[in-house]
Amino acid sequence: YFNHSNALALSQRVIGLYTLTLNISTFQLNSFARNALSQLTSTFDPDLYEDFIEAWGTHIVTKSLIGGMIEERAKVTKCRGPTNSSCAYYADQTQILSTRRLGGNAEIENDDDWRRTIAAAPALLQILEMIPWNDFVTDETVKQNLRTIIRYRQRNTDFVQTEAVRHVDTRLATCIPGDGTILGIGKNNQLYTRVSMNHPWIHVPDSGSMIGVSNLKDGTILGVGTNNQLYTRATISSSWVNVPDSGHIVSVTILKDGTILGVSTDTRLYTRATLRSPWILIHHSGNMLSVTVLKDGTILGVGTNQHLYTRATVTSHWVHIANGYPVIGVTVLNDGTILGVGPDNHLYTRAVLQNPWMLAHHGASVIAVASYTN
Repeated sequence: YFNHSNALALSQRVIGLYTLTLNISTFQLNSFARNALSQLTSTFDPDLYEDFIEAWGTHIVTKSLIGGMIEERAKVTKCRGPTNSSCAYYADQTQILSTRRLGGNAEIENDDDWRRTIAAAPALLQILEMIPWNDFVTDETVKQNLRTIIRYRQRNTDFVQTEAVRHVDTRLATCIPGDGTILGIGKNNQLYTRVSMNHPWIHVPDSGSMIGVSNLKDGTILGVGTNNQLYTRATISSSWVNVPDSGHIVSVTILKDGTILGVSTDTRLYTRATLRSPWILIHHSGNMLSVTVLKDGTILGVGTNQHLYTRATVTSHWVHIANGYPVIGVTVLNDGTILGVGPDNHLYTRAVLQNPWMLAHHGASVIAVASYTN
């Protein structure tokens, strides 16, 4: 996480002693586990199955890394200009905030002395393989009930963690570089970023499969999946988390008041107050492909005819904007420049609505773009 002048860095030095593996072919549950499983009924009782998961977890760990770890948190001064450009200067500004040892005798401060104690009291460092509880059940109905409750628990945990990270992000800027960052969706449905129009696209690993992107007021990245559902991504390096009951959307943006505005597969506009709210249809808003918001709050849309339209408010009518090369997507950069995606998947810019589109160089093909703001 970053503020204007400092970053928080996390360092983890792992000392692996051995890998612990359970032989599945000879593995047997003890009497307590067998008794707990026998209490599960064929009729799905959410409370009963929740109690089981609460007591026994969702999986049995079958392979894990055992050893010790030193974890340090440090405050690092960011380089923001040429005044002090030497690496030594910034290294000297680094401040260790805390040191934590996992495994061994954590009260020993000397690293070498602490390492000698790891073997006597090692810690679980990483889960490498695990098996869900439903694999240990023969009754098909109970097996399916366990699958259901485990999927529910995992989805709920993912959502809670994302909400928690977003709560932190309302106080700290997220790890996306600088004002002016542009988010893009490539033709491979993966996420890309570029610092400005003069910089190349940088691929974000494991970031598909998306068809649209925007970001919430707190900096959370909001994506539209190829299944037309919404997904959130707390930071650029986080994973996508599905937003329940959020389909059927093809494009999304955020209004000045934080309201989520989406274009549905029926080409009409819908709003939802928060991620958890239901979609509300905006009447007389159809025939749209994509939407964004201008600096003055005006809604800018791309029609199914690939022309631009504006809408003063959510309840206003669309007004056609003449003078334009066809586009399939549009966003507004932080400096007010309008950025469009052409049918050829190239980027085009116009300084103001009345200007013609100008082909923007420097970049691979994309299907959607958004300006990152926080």
